[in-house]
Amino acid sequence: MGIIHALDAFTIAKIAAGEVVERPVSVVKELVENALDAKCTELTINIEEGGHKLIRVSDNGVGMTAEDAALCLKSHTTSKLATTDDLERILTFGFRGEALHSISAVSRLTVTTCDNDRGEGWRVRMEGAAEPPPEPAARVRGTTVEVENLFFNVPARRKFLKSPRSEIQTIDSFVARMIVAHPNVRFLLTHNGLDVFKAPAGQEIKDRIRYIFGKDIAEKIAHVVGAAGRIGLDAYFTLPDTTFPNRKYHIFFVNGRLIKDRHITVAVDSAYRGLIPGGRYGLAILFLNLDSAELDANVHPAKTEVRFAAPHDIHSLIYRALRSRFSDAGANDTEILTLTPRADSKDPAEPEDMMRFMKQAKTASPPVHSAPPSPVPPPAPESQAAIQQPIFHAPAGPVEIKVTVPPPAAPADKFESLTGQTDAFPFKGGSCRVLAQFYKTYILVEIDGDPVFIDQHVASERILYNELKRKSVRRPEQLQLISEPVEVPREVFNTLNENLERVRAAGIEIEPFGDRAFVIRSVAHKAGPFDPASLLVAIAHEITSSPFKTPGNALTDKLLTVAACKMAVKAGQDLTPGEMRALVEAYLMEEFNRTCPHGRPITHKVSRENLNAWFRR
Repeated sequence: MGIIHALDAFTIAKIAAGEVVERPVSVVKELVENALDAKCTELTINIEEGGHKLIRVSDNGVGMTAEDAALCLKSHTTSKLATTDDLERILTFGFRGEALHSISAVSRLTVTTCDNDRGEGWRVRMEGAAEPPPEPAARVRGTTVEVENLFFNVPARRKFLKSPRSEIQTIDSFVARMIVAHPNVRFLLTHNGLDVFKAPAGQEIKDRIRYIFGKDIAEKIAHVVGAAGRIGLDAYFTLPDTTFPNRKYHIFFVNGRLIKDRHITVAVDSAYRGLIPGGRYGLAILFLNLDSAELDANVHPAKTEVRFAAPHDIHSLIYRALRSRFSDAGANDTEILTLTPRADSKDPAEPEDMMRFMKQAKTASPPVHSAPPSPVPPPAPESQAAIQQPIFHAPAGPVEIKVTVPPPAAPADKFESLTGQTDAFPFKGGSCRVLAQFYKTYILVEIDGDPVFIDQHVASERILYNELKRKSVRRPEQLQLISEPVEVPREVFNTLNENLERVRAAGIEIEPFGDRAFVIRSVAHKAGPFDPASLLVAIAHEITSSPFKTPGNALTDKLLTVAACKMAVKAGQDLTPGEMRALVEAYLMEEFNRTCPHGRPITHKVSRENLNAWFRR
């Protein structure tokens, strides 16, 4: 007897399910895309226990006949194509003809559908290999698919499912992206009976972006519509002064399909390169439209990737469109570009029509946050756009300022630094003269006769970190700051709302306000102008990206570091002589001040020996 044998149809279906159904969000994706292909205008998604127990997707699309209902659960059946020639003209989300069959192989699946206005529909159930015929059912036009007990018959896969909380967060993220992409469809997402998303139909994409990401982020988004040949681009993105700690908000659609593509990712990163710090990323929601013959949509089992016939043209269009808007960062209205494809599009790093921007960038000052350049703005109404609280007092004075600083005294509340060291910059309380600021980043100081350069951002960061650390130990009762509500993306709100004590332990008092906003009640009293939405997003990122079971004190230190960095004086920020004096004085009074909380050096001393060697004396 040979060792090779044919697998039965049910085992084949289970294997195929492994390519299509990885976790509950995979099921939601397939069912939502089927509903959109059915031209629905209303879509309801009900989830129970993160999709472990139930996934129900209902639509008001065209529905199916009894014959179609019986065929839809069979292997390799589809309404999206009929011949191999149709693979060259894919205009729908689905086309493989395996999704429902694969899902039914690893769950208890029920399809209820109706294609008429009489309410005479059909229901078909499938569990395992059994394929019962459709039975009559009352339903209005449309289709409902229920998936119960996912992987109940595949224990090896079920035990690797993540917690319901983790699974629903992934589903939320996917549905949020589809809500943005389909503003003409009404979406309702519930989890365990509670509404998560409820987006009405008939909105614009900008309205959906505001609904998903909050008004504080949405107000900072630019819009460009571009075209190059037969490629169209509709791009929504933040300018370089608003960035995020990861690419979570790189969202790409090709002909309406949500995809991941390295060419698009590289194009977006290239557009921001040189304008934002390393390790930071802009928000970029891109809609590409091109002839279906110009891409291969059948290259990935889950349909999350495509292959472009001219990827370099895609790269060039995205790069040139985003860069053109960066050169006119003050514009708020939609910009429409018509770009001619370049003959040398294989290298779109510096397109000719971008030379104007590059020349401007060489003479312009480094990009800084939109907050006022001085850390001591005049008293103003509190605003959700920037929380302003004085960090230094800035009296007018000459460039050269004499300062006498006493030796630092030990604080009442001792605390350990990240490195466990307690040494500080060697200063014996002698004379200190603040001489000048260079490149709006470095302060030149004469300390005890030696020239010393101080990085204003990392010095301010160390001051704020120490203050936040002391505050987290003391936990003061008084409220030092009250801000207007700050709207954040839904996933950020959920993360922070579940970790309020961790955030408060980091010295930042926040309170939920409604179902997607927070009020920042208190921060360190030396905090300067900062973007509250950016701060909250960064804190949520640190919480979600920390390794599993990270010790509480280690996570608190990470949150303190993030908060201090966001609230510190920025590199590229012009300081008055009084502000420089106050910053240097506060820095020299601090403990643990050789490095910032990230470990970067704060000062650079130029010794007489260095100067003598430079001038060969």
